[in-house]
Amino acid sequence: MADDTSYAESVQALFCAVADYLGKQEASKLLDLKKYSSPQELLEEKKIARAIPLAFKRINAHYAGGARFSLDQLIDWMTLPKNIKWYKSTIMIANQMMKEISAIDNDFRSIESPNFQNLFYFRGDDEIMQNIETLFKYANSESPIAVRGTMKFGNVNKWSPADIYFGSTVAKNRIKKDLKEYATPKAKQAYSFVLLNSMIGELIDNGELLPLSLKQAAGSVTVKKVNFDRTLEEKYINSLRIQDIVWVPYKAIPWSKFSKIPLSQRIARDFKVKIKVGSLTGVIKFRHDPSGGKFLAEYVPDKGNAREGQIAGAKLISTVMEVVDTTSAGRFLNAYRKAEVKFKEEQRKLDTKKSTMPKDQFDHARGNNSAVNIMNVVGPILVQFFKGKNGTKFAKLIFEYSTSRSDASGKFVIAK
Repeated sequence: MADDTSYAESVQALFCAVADYLGKQEASKLLDLKKYSSPQELLEEKKIARAIPLAFKRINAHYAGGARFSLDQLIDWMTLPKNIKWYKSTIMIANQMMKEISAIDNDFRSIESPNFQNLFYFRGDDEIMQNIETLFKYANSESPIAVRGTMKFGNVNKWSPADIYFGSTVAKNRIKKDLKEYATPKAKQAYSFVLLNSMIGELIDNGELLPLSLKQAAGSVTVKKVNFDRTLEEKYINSLRIQDIVWVPYKAIPWSKFSKIPLSQRIARDFKVKIKVGSLTGVIKFRHDPSGGKFLAEYVPDKGNAREGQIAGAKLISTVMEVVDTTSAGRFLNAYRKAEVKFKEEQRKLDTKKSTMPKDQFDHARGNNSAVNIMNVVGPILVQFFKGKNGTKFAKLIFEYSTSRSDASGKFVIAK
């Protein structure tokens, strides 16, 4: 069954194709939320109604592990009242991408004209995205390059977080060529991120491929190129400064008392490092997810309030920490593993009471367990580390890796 993320990304691919068909000028006139504040209003516009079936023929969108979406599925999802924010974001991004496409690379200028040119639109397909992921696995299994040359990527999203791709037949064939050329075990050993990134960069430079990472937009859309200029990326990363560290030991609060505290006054369990990068501010957040059992590091910019990337797992976080301080990394990981044992012991006891407790009360009790037995253990270690000489270096690496800006990451464009 498809999830909302699969739908949202596929609907975005559809309306990027609609904008392509309309051309820059017509898209600017018709993909206008002031005129069409609801999807129902937009779908009644004759030119849009004519463009959508044609645009659907240009997209290849699949849900995770599933079949290809039908047009009816995408339209039905978009018109649900709960998805109005996604509708608005989709229309704004499709319009803004058309306005800025030639600024990304002048070779994309041709799609500013009405009618389709050479591009198709892909989400979760096997010709572009799956084949690129296969090549990524070749490079990642053989190449040790990722964060400062010391570790591999945890997954393809840390190399490139592209959710959809604009791609041509030339791009499909070029990617297949590399797959065929490096198909044997010996050839796979020779494949690297240098080769993969060179191919992706060449296709972008020629206007044949565009990896696009999506965040729900609100109010306005920012389109930003990432990893197109390594010197600029490193200058941006090195501008990072820690502004504050926000964390206090958590005291377990009984449900009878906690349930009466207003949401705005409830104490968060998270460990936060407030940072400034360039002219923007944000937070690197460390938290334990008691429902999934993972320790996470996330970067959330203040503007937009949408997570831009994360590192999942205490082991991977400690591996990043090792780059600047092996002793502290070992101390953090050992403390976390002992704390996790205690958390699981307490959680097993709590789970026996789950059927007798209201969901909110159970979630609160599980959160108490997480905060007391995990965050209260690793929190002091993180405070000491971030206040030490290597704190800023670690923050830079967390930011660099979680936002897919490390040395071996691929080029992509983010629209948010």
